[in-house]
Amino acid sequence: MTPFPKPVEHESGAAAPAAALERRSAALEIFLNRHKLLVLVALSIIYFVGTAARARGRVFWYDEIFTLTIAQQPTLPAVVRAWRRFELLPPYEQMPPFIHLVTHVVNRLFGAGEVVSRLPGMVGFWVFCLCMYRFTVRRVGVLFALAALLLPFATAAYGFSFEARCYGALLGFGGLALVCWQAAADGKKRALALMGLALAIVGALFNHYYAVFLYLPLAGGEALRSFRRRAIDWPVWLAFAAGSTPLAILFSALRNSINNAQNPWARASFRSYLDYYQSQFQLTIPFLVLVAALLAGYFVLGDPGAPSPSARRISIPDYEMLAAALFLAIPVAAISVALVIPPHMFTDRYAILGVAGLALLAPLLGARLAHGRSVVAAVFVIAALGPFLAELAQAKPFRNPLDGEPILRQALQREPVAVGNKLLFLQLWYYAPADLKPRILYLSDEASSVKYFHTGDLGPDAFAPYGAMTLRYREFAAPGKEFLVYLSGEWDWLPQKIVDDGGKLEVLIWRGKRSLIRALIN
Repeated sequence: MTPFPKPVEHESGAAAPAAALERRSAALEIFLNRHKLLVLVALSIIYFVGTAARARGRVFWYDEIFTLTIAQQPTLPAVVRAWRRFELLPPYEQMPPFIHLVTHVVNRLFGAGEVVSRLPGMVGFWVFCLCMYRFTVRRVGVLFALAALLLPFATAAYGFSFEARCYGALLGFGGLALVCWQAAADGKKRALALMGLALAIVGALFNHYYAVFLYLPLAGGEALRSFRRRAIDWPVWLAFAAGSTPLAILFSALRNSINNAQNPWARASFRSYLDYYQSQFQLTIPFLVLVAALLAGYFVLGDPGAPSPSARRISIPDYEMLAAALFLAIPVAAISVALVIPPHMFTDRYAILGVAGLALLAPLLGARLAHGRSVVAAVFVIAALGPFLAELAQAKPFRNPLDGEPILRQALQREPVAVGNKLLFLQLWYYAPADLKPRILYLSDEASSVKYFHTGDLGPDAFAPYGAMTLRYREFAAPGKEFLVYLSGEWDWLPQKIVDDGGKLEVLIWRGKRSLIRALIN
C-alpha cells in the first residue's frame, strides 16, 4: 500500500492552504487531548438520546418477543426454567440465558417497554464503541481513536443496539476482552486486566455460542506476541482457558440447540461469505468514499509541508494489527465451521464481532500512512461522524403493528382469525389488546412448514402458557370446519396446506399482499 506523500520542510504558494489546515487540525487534536472525558461524555449523551428515540419508535419483533416472554417471569429461577422450556420446544431459543436474565433485572428495576427492555443492548454497543476508542487511543492518538469509536455506526451492527437480544451485549463483552488483553500485554494493572479478560470472555460466551470465535483474534494475536517475545505469557493463556468455562456449563444446552435446529431458517452456504461483508459493511462505502474525496481535495491544495514537531510518533505492535485483521476474519471462520457441522445454522448477526475489524483496522492503517499529519486523522473523524449522526437521526413515532393491519383488526371484531405467518402472528399477539388476543390464532404443523418453506414452525406449546392461541392444525381443522385466514404474503404455508388437503378457499378481501380468506375443510 503506497503511503501518503512524505512531508517537505517548507510552506509557500499553493501549499499554504494545506499547511493551514494541518495547523488547525493539530490544534484540534491538542484541544481534544485536553478534554477527552468531556468529548466522550458529550458523545455518550448524544448516543443514548438518539438511540432511545429509535428504540421508542420500533416495535418488538419475533426474536425479541422470545427474550421478553422468558424475561417477564416473576423470579430469576423462573426465568431459567422458562428458558429451558423454550430451549426444548419449537421454535426453540438457541442462545444462552444471559440476555433473558439481564432483561428481567432491568424490567424489575425500571419497568418494561420498547426503550427499557433494550437497555442491555444499548449499553453493550456503546461499551464496545468505547473499547474501540480505548484500544486505539494508546497507539494512534485521540483523533484516530474517535474515528474508531464512531466507525461501528458505519456498519449494520448499530441496529442491534436497540434490540432486546444478545448482540449488543455480546459486542460489549468482546470489546472489553480486547482492551483487557491489550492492558495485560502492556503490563498495565496486570492482575486486574487478566481477571477482566477472563470475565469478559465468560460474558461473551454466556450471550451467544458463536462468541467462541472471539478466540480467533485474541489467541491469534497472543500467539504472535509469544513468538516475538520468544516466551509464552502463561497468565494470559490461563485467562483464555478460564474464560471458556461457560462452554462446559452450557454443554447440554449447546447440544440441545444443535439437535433441535434440524430445520434452520438460515443455513450457511458458500454465498454467505460474500453476503456477510455486503450486508454488514454496505454503510461503510460512503465513509470510505468521503475519506478518499476529502484527502484528495486536501492534497490538491498543495504540498502540506512537514507535520507538527509535536506530532505523535505512531508505534503499533504487529500482534495488535494481526488481532484487528483476525476480527475481520471471524465471519470466514464462523461460516466455514457452519458449512461443515450440522445443522449448518448461520446468519450474519452470529458473526457480529467481525465489525471490530473495520473499527480497528481503518484508523490503525490510516495512522500508519498519515506520517503524523493531524489533518488526515481529522478527515477520518469527519467522515465517521456522517453515519453516526445519520443513524441517530432516524427515529420514528411508535405505531402498534395491529393498527397497520386494518383488514385483520376489523375481522377480529367479529370472529377469530388464523394468521399463517409466524413472524407476524407473534408480533400481533404481543401487541394486541386483551380482548383480541384470544381471537388471533396460529395453526401449527411442523411438517407442512418444512415442506412448503423449508423452515421450522412456531410450534403449539412454547407460547401457549403465556396466552398465545397456538393450536395444532390437525386438531383445529377438522372436516366441516370453517374459519377465517389472514395472509401476509410470506412465511405462510397455511393456504397451500388447506388446498392440498382438499379444502376450499374463498377470498373475501384482497389488498396488495394482505388478504382475508374464508377456509372450508372437507
